[in-house]
Amino acid sequence: MAEKKLKSDKEKEDASNTSEVNTADPVRKISKYVLYVVMFLFVWYVIADRIAPWTDQARVQAYVVPIVAQVSGRVIEINVDKDQLVHPGDVLFKIDPADYELAVENAESALELAGQKIGAGTATVTTAQAGVVEAETNLEHMKVQSVRVYELEKQQVLSESDGDKARAKVKAAEAQLMSAHAQLEKAKQALGEKGNKNPRIRSAIAALKKTQLDLSRTIIVAPSLGGITNLQIDV
Repeated sequence: MAEKKLKSDKEKEDASNTSEVNTADPVRKISKYVLYVVMFLFVWYVIADRIAPWTDQARVQAYVVPIVAQVSGRVIEINVDKDQLVHPGDVLFKIDPADYELAVENAESALELAGQKIGAGTATVTTAQAGVVEAETNLEHMKVQSVRVYELEKQQVLSESDGDKARAKVKAAEAQLMSAHAQLEKAKQALGEKGNKNPRIRSAIAALKKTQLDLSRTIIVAPSLGGITNLQIDV
């Protein structure tokens, strides 16, 4: 009887142990699954953070380029709206070019006039050069004539007064030659250098380029790709 009871207690103990083992197995399985999932998520996070980092604290830096007209005038045309996308070279707005076109015409006329003055100056130099040649020829002639007069004066064929007149004519011819040289030098200085090196021509060309630049600035274009913000134009 005692043996039966002992056997019965042993069977109950074995059944209890089996029940505990069966109960522990699902918990272990779930724990393993959770551990695997956590490890997988950790590895995925590390790899994803290297390939495609993400944060909710990111900032985007954008460059704002103020567009201001470099010439003054009345705005006659606006080709953009607020928040509009523009490309390099797109016309943003235009300024009335009438005054600047007139300035270009005046500068072109001034350049032409400078060329005419240079032409007149060249003619003056040519005339002065001819005057020098004429004065040199006249001096040589007077010297030749004076030599004859001096010989006749020595021979007392002509009086001393005639010799003085001859000497006076030579001095007058020399003075005329000096004056001709002075006129030539003055004409050359007034003319200046030839071609585009001439100060008058250079000044006129610079003035024309400035007016042409101002005229081109009446058309304001986009310097780069971007969007229009804070659009404020006084028309």
